[in-house]
Amino acid sequence: MQSFLSILSLVRDESLKLKLNTSVLECITESGIKLDSPVTVQIGLGIAKYLGSTVNALTPLDQERQVSELILGSVYASKLDRVEQQVQYLTECRAAFSHLDLVHVNLVREINNLSAVTPSQDRGIHQAMTAYAFITIPSIRSPQTRLELYIRTAETAFQKKCYEQGEACLKGSTLVVSRLPELEKEDGGWFSGFLELVLRTVSAVQELTDEKLLQITKELVSALFNVKWKAPKEKNKVQKAILNILQRLEEKKNDDIL
Repeated sequence: MQSFLSILSLVRDESLKLKLNTSVLECITESGIKLDSPVTVQIGLGIAKYLGSTVNALTPLDQERQVSELILGSVYASKLDRVEQQVQYLTECRAAFSHLDLVHVNLVREINNLSAVTPSQDRGIHQAMTAYAFITIPSIRSPQTRLELYIRTAETAFQKKCYEQGEACLKGSTLVVSRLPELEKEDGGWFSGFLELVLRTVSAVQELTDEKLLQITKELVSALFNVKWKAPKEKNKVQKAILNILQRLEEKKNDDIL
C-alpha cells in the first residue's frame, strides 16, 4: 500500500496528481471491482482523501458533487469481511470527509444497509451502527434529508430491537420538524410522504407500550401540526392528511388484532 501511494506522491505537478488520482477512482467506480482486503481498502481511502482535500469553501457545488461521487464510488467498492472492520472503515470515512455533505448522507445510508443485512445476534454492533448514524445526521445540510435519514435509521434500529436508539432518532426528527423554515406550497408532496413514513414507522413497533407509542406520536404530530406554511390552504391539507393517515393506521392495527 505504502509503495503504491509513494509512487503517486512522487508526482509534484498538482494538476497531474489530481488527474491520476481521479483516474484511479474512476476506474474503481466504472469497473465494478471490489476492494475486499484491508490493504486495497486503505489504498482506495488514501486516494479518496487526497481528492477530498482538493475541496474547500470556495469550490463550486458542481465540482464538490463530482468529487463526492468519486469518493462514494470507492466507499461502495470497499467491502471488508468482518462487520467491525467495515464499521471502522466507515468511521474513518466520516472523519476524513466531514466537509462533504453528499458523502455524509450516503455514509448514513451505508451504515443502515449494513445493519439491515447483519444478523441480529450481536445487539451491541447494531447499537454502534445506529449511534454512528445518529451522530452523523445533524451535520447534514438539508432538513428534508435529515428527516428521511432519522426515520430510516429509527426503522432499522427497531427491526434490530434497539428500541432506545430508535426512539432517540424519532425525537431527533421531531426536533428537525420543529425548526423547519416556513414551507412553500410545492413542499406539500415530500412533506406528505414524510408524514406517512414516520407515522407508519412508529405504529409498526409492536414492542412499544401503548403509553410510549402515544407519547412519541403526540410529540411528532404536535410538531407536524405547528409547521408554518406560506399557503394556509396547504397547511389545512397537510393537517387533514395527518388525521387520515392516523385513522388508516388505527384501522390496520384493529384488523391485525382480529
